[in-house]
Amino acid sequence: MKRKREKNSRKTSRSMKRLLHSRFIYIPQDLTVEVLKKLPAKSLVRFQCVSKLWSSIISRQVIESNIVTRSLTRDAHFILIFRLRNNVYKHILAFLHTFPGNIEKESVVTLIPQSFRQYVCGLFCCFYNWDPEVAIYNPTTRQSFRLPIMTAMGTCFFGYDPIENQYKVLLIPFHTMKQACQVFIMGNPTTKQWRNIQGVRLGSHSPLLGGVCVNGAIYFRAEAKTVLYESTFILMSF
Repeated sequence: MKRKREKNSRKTSRSMKRLLHSRFIYIPQDLTVEVLKKLPAKSLVRFQCVSKLWSSIISRQVIESNIVTRSLTRDAHFILIFRLRNNVYKHILAFLHTFPGNIEKESVVTLIPQSFRQYVCGLFCCFYNWDPEVAIYNPTTRQSFRLPIMTAMGTCFFGYDPIENQYKVLLIPFHTMKQACQVFIMGNPTTKQWRNIQGVRLGSHSPLLGGVCVNGAIYFRAEAKTVLYESTFILMSF
């Protein structure tokens, strides 16, 4: 009995040594995701270079939203936006991150694409009027990507649906009497183009900048001129 125990002990010891000296150790992807969720944003940026798989995992919105939610509830953030002189298309983002109970600070200064318009749940929506491109910037991973070219010129509003865990960009065309409003849903693999919203038209009202997103709904102001050229305002929601 004793010899049998010693034999089993030797086998276990050999298998552990082989495991320790092996070059590759398999880690399930779901476990990798859970580990990455607990890392700070600075480490995530570095670990994107490990492999294409890790870069893909880190770029997923499930991890990004987890990092953003955790950072907004625990840490203090200060975000400053500067516009480059003589260039309305480019803005500089200064992102200051402080740690509670610690004097350590982490600051990031980067050039964001297009013109900054709206910040929702950790992502920046950047665009410029009369420009058919919309760019989304993520300060957590310091990456940006562009949406498909808009089929109509107009004003964009940015929102986030907490139930579906989806970001959406709403396009209100300048010629609201002739063109339908459009929406682009981010995070949906089947969405590759802007989608027309049936039955949603502003009529003679023109959208104004300064929209906000509350509980998944996008609110913005719209203006119309009367016969006497007086302005009337309404509050729109989507």
